[in-house]
Amino acid sequence: MGFLARCFNTSKRFFEKHLQTLVRVSFALSIAFILNQFSFDFIESYLYDMRMRLKPVSPMSGHVQTIAIDPKTIDNMNRTPNAADHLKLLTELKEAGVKVVVYLISPGEVVGSYDELVALAHKAEEFPYFMIAISDVWPKSQEANFIPRPPFEKLRAVSAPYTSDLKLAAKDDVTRRMFTSFQGDMLMHPTVAGIYNSDVRDEKNIRGLFKFFASNQVFIDFRPSGTYPRTSFYSAMNGGIDRKRFRGNVVVVGRDIQATVDDYVRTPFSRDVIAMSFLEMHANMLDTMILNSAYVQTPSWISLLITSLISMLTVYVVLLVKPTRGLAILGTAFVSFSIVCFLLFWLGGWWIDMSHPFLSI
Repeated sequence: MGFLARCFNTSKRFFEKHLQTLVRVSFALSIAFILNQFSFDFIESYLYDMRMRLKPVSPMSGHVQTIAIDPKTIDNMNRTPNAADHLKLLTELKEAGVKVVVYLISPGEVVGSYDELVALAHKAEEFPYFMIAISDVWPKSQEANFIPRPPFEKLRAVSAPYTSDLKLAAKDDVTRRMFTSFQGDMLMHPTVAGIYNSDVRDEKNIRGLFKFFASNQVFIDFRPSGTYPRTSFYSAMNGGIDRKRFRGNVVVVGRDIQATVDDYVRTPFSRDVIAMSFLEMHANMLDTMILNSAYVQTPSWISLLITSLISMLTVYVVLLVKPTRGLAILGTAFVSFSIVCFLLFWLGGWWIDMSHPFLSI
């Protein structure tokens, strides 16, 4: 009994002596816990975009080239390219030793006689990898619905969807994420990337992978619009390509004529409705996979830990430190945390949640 009494008295004196400290710590931890129950996707996405814009431009793999049906093509031809024009383009690409051709244009959109379309289909079949990108995903039971119509039925149609945060996350219609698989099936970008980087052939090795509904996704390692050199369709079909640069690489063929916003996406670099063409977006997505450079979100417990520490610092400063010195301490903490988050994002590709720690202050 004497021992228990001594323990009780010791505990009582400890709590009486440190009661204020315990109350302050409990208050700070309560703030951190409550804040982490809420999602501040819009704020965090803005901070993510800011880090993306401020960091140096990510390197390119050198394996991705783009060919665009652009204003120069339309002006010189006074029309959109037909089957004969596409045949000339594929002939040039074949002679240049291109390994993978990804068409963002559906064969059904190409105008020409049946014989011209047959010739185009046969030329496409000569490439080691020729893929028609479909901006959609489909359940395994409905895959047959996406087989191209004759005479292109032997060509491979692959799912290559893009995302925009319109109804989820930040709800600002910005594209930040990309699919790697759907219902367990690998989609186009990691499939193509696996030709150049064997690590990503196994989805478990893909950096920054996270589950989203029935899909696995990663965040795109975007570069600013205009980073990828673009070759005009008109120039390419007439032999105006650098064969050394194209040999053995991926060529993505698409539109960039600024005639409709449906061919463009908003990016972390710009909210403009024609911020980046689908053509360059897919180039960024392919390089993200080839270089395996997607950004990795840190676990939620790290956010809770950082928010708790900053909350305790804030409570200490507000209650015990003079206002001028307190502002200096909080300002230093704010700037130091921001710099650390930026450096980890830039140098290590680690995305640390900044919204909850900032809001705790």
